[in-house]
Amino acid sequence: MIDTLKYAKILESGGLPRNQAEAHIKVISDIFEGDMITKQEFNKFRIEEFNSFKEQVEQRFDQIDLKFEKLENKITYKLGGYITFLIGATAAFMKFSGH
Repeated sequence: MIDTLKYAKILESGGLPRNQAEAHIKVISDIFEGDMITKQEFNKFRIEEFNSFKEQVEQRFDQIDLKFEKLENKITYKLGGYITFLIGATAAFMKFSGH
């Protein structure tokens, strides 16, 4: 906040008539008070932004977890297929080689 009384005295000591000094104060006060937020409003904004960011990060991690799960399933199926093939190939080799 600005000290309007101090500002008025500075303007008046600089030769500005009181009514003009008051007009300056009104304009400056309106500008500052209209654009200022309270600490409570700022903290609420920070919490909302943090929660929004946290939610986005959690969603992204969920997507990554799902991709890893799909990749794990693919690897498991492929390894199962390779093992099955190797067992079959070994059995066939043993049968045809006389073992």
